[in-house]
Amino acid sequence: MAAAAAPTVLVAHRGLSDAAQNKYGIPEHSIKAYQWAVDQGAEVIDFDLQWTGDDKLLDMHNTTLDENTNGTGAVKNKSLAAIKKLWLELPRDLDGNGNDDNTDQHPVSGNEALDFLKSHTVDGRPVMATVETKGTWSLARMRRLYDVVNSKGLKNRVIIHSFNLDHVKWAKTAGFPLRAIVVDGTPPLASAVKPYAGYVFVALSKLTAAKAHEYQADGLKVGVWTLDNTTEYDAALAKDADIWFGNDFAEMRDFLAAAQ
Repeated sequence: MAAAAAPTVLVAHRGLSDAAQNKYGIPEHSIKAYQWAVDQGAEVIDFDLQWTGDDKLLDMHNTTLDENTNGTGAVKNKSLAAIKKLWLELPRDLDGNGNDDNTDQHPVSGNEALDFLKSHTVDGRPVMATVETKGTWSLARMRRLYDVVNSKGLKNRVIIHSFNLDHVKWAKTAGFPLRAIVVDGTPPLASAVKPYAGYVFVALSKLTAAKAHEYQADGLKVGVWTLDNTTEYDAALAKDADIWFGNDFAEMRDFLAAAQ
């Protein structure tokens, strides 16, 4: 494998996600998932932050509670306290009752996720996070997030990213030094990214090595998402991205070790 093809950073997507939840018996976006990722050597964990009905931060990918918890309804209509009483679920039904299996984990608040980040290192290096903004945001809310992150001493350990360019612009205005644009369609020109972000995260099917090289030549770091199996790892090697997002950090790590 050519050295240029190997990513320099591996991101544990939601700690772990998709089939890896069933494989390890750990739900995504849980403290157990984050601890598992760190135990595997992950130096970057992917968070998803959104606002609850009482204007507090929740770390959850879906904007409804139906898919990942034993609750129902929109996050924006529930209080954080009510959500914290729910149980996170695995996407499987081993007991045959027609419902996903509950775990011993509760949903994680934004503060809990950031505090986990603050207190963990891997091989002496502080763990970082890629933080996607989900749900409804504004410049005022982005400034509030910055104040929280900065108060914990984490502003240089958090990469704010979004599909929504307005969110990235607000993150720049709020003072976040590390920002990324997320792309699931045709990748934009580097000149459209650079005024707002130092990173661009592109869907695996949309990234080419030529596009990655174009971004890198302009000083941008390139991430590819979200990898889930060896077929996708093989495909990602040809993209020359700097950063890989993977649902099973241990499998992704072991694949790269074997490929070298």
